[in-house]
Amino acid sequence: MVKSGKIIYSKVEGMYAYYPFNEAIVPLNYQPISYIKHINYDGINELSWIEADNYFHAATLTGNDLKVTNNIALSSIEGSSCFSKYRGNYLLGTPNGLLSFDSSGFQKIIQQMEGDFQSLSNNHINCELIDKTGNLWVGTRIGGLNLYNPNRHKFELLSPILNANFSKVKEILSLAETEKGQIIFQSALKGLGIFDPKEKRIIKWVQTEIIGNCIVQEGNENSYLIGTPEGLYSYNLGTDKLSFISTQNKIKNFESDIKSIVSMGNHQYWLAGNDGLFLFDLKTKQTISFYGIGNSNIGSEDIRSIQLISLSELYVSTKMGLYLFNFESQVFKLAKLSSKIKEPMITIVMQDNLGNSWVGTAGEGIYIIDKQGKVTNISKENGLANNSIYALNMDKDKTQCWASSNQGLSSIDIQTKKVTNYHLNDGIQGSEFMEGATLLTRSGYLYFGGIAGINYFNPKTLLSDTSDCKIVIKRISTFNNILPAESYYKIPISQNYISIDYTALDFNLNAEHNYFYTMEGLQNGWTDAGNRRFASFGQLPQGEYVFKVKVKNPDGKICKKIASLAFTIQPPYYQTIWFKTLTILLIACLGAFLIYNRTKKAIYEEQESNRQSKMIAELELKALRAQMNPHFIFNSLNSIQDFVLNNEGQLAAKYLSKFAKLMRMILDISEQTFVNIHAKIAFLKLYIELESLRLNNTLEVSFEIDPEIDLEALIPTLLIQPHIENAIWHGLQYKETDKRLYIQFTKINDNFLEVIVRDNGIGRAAAISIKNNKTILHNSRGSKNSEDRVQTLNKLFGSKTKIEIIDLFNEKNIACGTKVIIQIPMIHG
Repeated sequence: MVKSGKIIYSKVEGMYAYYPFNEAIVPLNYQPISYIKHINYDGINELSWIEADNYFHAATLTGNDLKVTNNIALSSIEGSSCFSKYRGNYLLGTPNGLLSFDSSGFQKIIQQMEGDFQSLSNNHINCELIDKTGNLWVGTRIGGLNLYNPNRHKFELLSPILNANFSKVKEILSLAETEKGQIIFQSALKGLGIFDPKEKRIIKWVQTEIIGNCIVQEGNENSYLIGTPEGLYSYNLGTDKLSFISTQNKIKNFESDIKSIVSMGNHQYWLAGNDGLFLFDLKTKQTISFYGIGNSNIGSEDIRSIQLISLSELYVSTKMGLYLFNFESQVFKLAKLSSKIKEPMITIVMQDNLGNSWVGTAGEGIYIIDKQGKVTNISKENGLANNSIYALNMDKDKTQCWASSNQGLSSIDIQTKKVTNYHLNDGIQGSEFMEGATLLTRSGYLYFGGIAGINYFNPKTLLSDTSDCKIVIKRISTFNNILPAESYYKIPISQNYISIDYTALDFNLNAEHNYFYTMEGLQNGWTDAGNRRFASFGQLPQGEYVFKVKVKNPDGKICKKIASLAFTIQPPYYQTIWFKTLTILLIACLGAFLIYNRTKKAIYEEQESNRQSKMIAELELKALRAQMNPHFIFNSLNSIQDFVLNNEGQLAAKYLSKFAKLMRMILDISEQTFVNIHAKIAFLKLYIELESLRLNNTLEVSFEIDPEIDLEALIPTLLIQPHIENAIWHGLQYKETDKRLYIQFTKINDNFLEVIVRDNGIGRAAAISIKNNKTILHNSRGSKNSEDRVQTLNKLFGSKTKIEIIDLFNEKNIACGTKVIIQIPMIHG
């Protein structure tokens, strides 16, 4: 089908265009030589087909006119099953593989290759399909389905998992380039191999019985120096001869471990490893100088690598930090990288085209030292795959830094510092690479060695996936209950714990897609979800929402297509319009009732207030009369008379003076509803003193006042004195001796005061019995008046005044007094 909607099909006599909208059939102006077996349209204007005589034809289609542009004779189309055009090449499915050819007529057969996991699984091809993301799917008869994506395997690979011919290409320790552009590699298998990139095969393997840490070319094209844990070796590529070179002499009396070799020209080399740094003359076979902890200021003899940065300076990467070594001064200067006390282990240093030094560490990522000495750090927080860097290398123009680790390969742009990570799905040999195993060739190819083989690639021609993959929303669920598929969802607010699952329709196996989502109506920007393929939201308010999600493919392209899902969170029933209307009517009715009831209650409260005001006045008068009882006045005057008759004039005058003062205080207090605590205590003391005189000073009185009490605070009047009067008149008066009265004021909190009146009298029961057997001249109503006053105060002022009377008994259960506890509210200010 072409874009205009018409369908192109073929018959024995030719090709036709079918228009579905009016069911018209129009023949195209082309007469085939033989019948057409396969036909393909590229979606633009090219129509191509293959006829039974083994000829391929291509033509431009304009309207219903065909203009033939190409004819190619094919090798064989017998048994062919399918035909398509993929990335500029035509693919014909046959029983013997895929026949690939281009418009120039160049043909090749794509077949299954034993041991190559990237080749076809079977040669008998049944069908082909190119999906919208640019993948080619090939169905075979008994080999299943094959998927080919041109951007999937970005790196060329040498590995035993790829082909049995590469069985020795594993645990790669070092790499070097020959004059012919071939690659020498050393592995932990104690051998040395030669790889030809043009032929893509291993052309030589030499068993050396040494583990080569590093390898560099010597003076002529066939000679190489190899550093090992046992010392220095020379290898001749032409003869495969391996020779040991001793570096031991008076300056250095031992053979050194060698991990890194740097040529200084004139047959002189700097060599370094676990035993320090030394300069060796290959022509004279003499060690010229040696530097270690014992004879220099370097902090560690465990040197991982060395790099020449000028004619007189060398970067020395050690286990205890990075040092800059000056040949002329012979001084090692520590390059401080971090604020930590302990410097990181340095694996390698490289320089970019701006003169910045890139320092790989074992645990802290990459440090960059610019020309001014400023240090910046790139780590996992900045997007780096891992902080343990095994090797660094620059591309040919030194505009990109490449890093290997145990989490794949990473590239960093020198200018922007943007990090791109590559993983197994991109075609690397494995996650684990080897320390120092890297090489930049003269042609610009980078090589990195690892546990499972070697990757090599040209950074400038590295493929990048630019296809626009599709993203879909798979489902929406509330509280793990999957909702049926709908175009719009109405979700009750009681079920608004929502989870939305989404995914990219991309068939790159194990591809690391990066997802972004937003919830319109809840947030403004996009949330970076990483590779997480779901989003959850809880307790969303009622309202309209649109969830949107987009994806970035593993090569960093954000796809244009955005998937969306719309829904509403419905309010509870009590927030609906009908419920609100009914509620307003009910509130109006209730308001009218409350207004009526409140008016009626206000009238009642006014009447009750007047009644209680009258009650307070009556109680105050009753309390006054209780205070000024005739019996007390009569006894007091008799006592005064006795003092006069017995010629005790001074005592009489003193008694009379105190009596007059008490009467004045009673009159003052009785006019007030509240009195301060200080005045109340003074009144009680004076009253008790007069009662004690009347009892011939036989009364022992004890006052205890809490120092935390604010004596200026106000308390209700006439609440305490009646209970003291009862204690004296009914409890203590009838005792002959040992009459004790104890009064305690205690602060409960800022609002309440507790008063305790305790006597050791005869008890309430005995007092009542005496009272019943006597002629009652005085009926004391002080306690009753106090109770009435408490109830009135509680009603008027909302106070919580409490009075509790407790009978006291000794161990023989005989009454031994009475205790009254009064809790009184205080008013401050």
